[in-house]
Amino acid sequence: MLPKYREWIQLFPNWRALSVAPFPRVLRAWQGLGYNRRARYLADSARIVVEKYHGRLPKRPEELESFPGVGRYTARAISCFAYGRCEPFIETNIRRVIIHDFFSSSEKGIADEKILAILELLEPRKRKRDWYFALMDYGAGLRGYFPNPNQRGKSYVRQTRFEGSTRYVRAAIVKTLLTKKHLSARGLLDILKSNPLITPYITSGKWKKILATLAKDRILVYNNNQWKIAESESKPLFSRKRE
Repeated sequence: MLPKYREWIQLFPNWRALSVAPFPRVLRAWQGLGYNRRARYLADSARIVVEKYHGRLPKRPEELESFPGVGRYTARAISCFAYGRCEPFIETNIRRVIIHDFFSSSEKGIADEKILAILELLEPRKRKRDWYFALMDYGAGLRGYFPNPNQRGKSYVRQTRFEGSTRYVRAAIVKTLLTKKHLSARGLLDILKSNPLITPYITSGKWKKILATLAKDRILVYNNNQWKIAESESKPLFSRKRE
């Protein structure tokens, strides 16, 4: 992650730089990190930070939850690690620790509410940020030594294999258009059909639905019978009220 982080910060050293960057440039920098919609989330978030918060990311989890792609737990992780304002939150490694240490191996369907209640009792009064860093490291260290405790969590969703998945096809389409800049549907199809992992999506027609989803996510745009990476929008995300 560190090389990608350094590359990202060099390209976009602050929120304002990210907010004005052409989206194809943002998306190109994001390649290799997965889930291309997160690049769109970050680009939109940068504009929100600049337009609504004068270039400074808010600290309160309730405000952070209003950002695209940010849910309850991500908002609290940001608030904790960026600002030291910590309250119980769950991510994969934290869930793994609590289920492993506080629930019997036969118990299943463990709700996150139960995990949060335990974290509330465990959380120290001081050095909370260090506590959560350590908890995540401990959880990461459990991997490979025990059957995955997360599978006993109620909210557990098994990650599907990437190769040959819908995510794989989405990534291939984005990568192609980052290189070619724009292609007709036929031109894009001619490139994709050479990949045997994508062939089933072409024969079934599912690749068209994937294109539509990429357009809905504002990653691609279809214009003048050509598909291309969407540009950044010029209109403000928030309308300012007169003082």
